[in-house]
Amino acid sequence: MSDASIPRFVASNLLSKRPKGGRVVDAATFMNLVGEEVARAWRYDRMLSVALAKIDPMDRPVGEAAPLTVEEISVAVLDCLSANLRAPDKIGPLGPGEFGLMLPETTARHARIATERLRDHLSQTPMRKRGIMFEVTLSIGTASLTHRVRSAEQLLMTARQEWRRARSRGGDCVAVALPPAAQTGQVRSAEMH
Repeated sequence: MSDASIPRFVASNLLSKRPKGGRVVDAATFMNLVGEEVARAWRYDRMLSVALAKIDPMDRPVGEAAPLTVEEISVAVLDCLSANLRAPDKIGPLGPGEFGLMLPETTARHARIATERLRDHLSQTPMRKRGIMFEVTLSIGTASLTHRVRSAEQLLMTARQEWRRARSRGGDCVAVALPPAAQTGQVRSAEMH
């Protein structure tokens, strides 16, 4: 699928009917909140994890006259994911079918559990838009603050690398950058299907 065939994505439309101050925020606010939370995590010795979730490529339903847009599918996914987050967690649409998740006070291990539950719940939840039933799966990359991943940029970049690993495994899975092992000093990765 070429970039020209992807409908223009307008994140503000996803947020137009949502109340202010909830779990769902726009992309700029999400990035600012991650930066603030990273500073807070280092200052108060707290854990922080972020995840990058992207909708896996979908097959077009047979006989469908007017296919759903990326925006319509993203709205359904955003609604499903945000309904299953804890109160302090935040989610922001970052692009076509792409979402950022901020999980404050969450270790890498617990982030893996949380994102796997979200992925599993979404893949088992049939969705409906304009009378069209469809199923969605996500590939999710997760990263946590460590002595090697110290800034918001590094955290998001590591989550993106893990997302690429999840997608390369065929999608519909979670890949997590685990904290370095004491002996090796290297970041290890784990996957869950």
